[in-house]
Amino acid sequence: MNTSILLQGWEKSAAAALVFPAKEGQKPETGVAAVDAWAADLYASGEFSGKALELAMLHAPAGLNARRVVLVGIGKAEKADATVARKTAGAIVRSLKAKSILDLAFACPKEWLS
Repeated sequence: MNTSILLQGWEKSAAAALVFPAKEGQKPETGVAAVDAWAADLYASGEFSGKALELAMLHAPAGLNARRVVLVGIGKAEKADATVARKTAGAIVRSLKAKSILDLAFACPKEWLS
């Protein structure tokens, strides 16, 4: 399994899966119009809410080199910490490995760096 953490420039990543964390009730802002529109649609429809370990996958996202974008719920914003990040990363790796997706990149939000 090849994993990387990206702080910026994720639109250039050619990973098989590019993973964005999503807070409960707050759609992520990725800076990629097609992905942001997809995430907004998921939240608006109720298909995705950002609850802990909830997953949604978009294949062949426009504007990205990655083959897939994965939104993963991290739960409530006030509870997002290093433990949540570790558990979320483990769940994503297990889920994608089961689908034979062995090359992934995590888009790390700037607020997780403090």
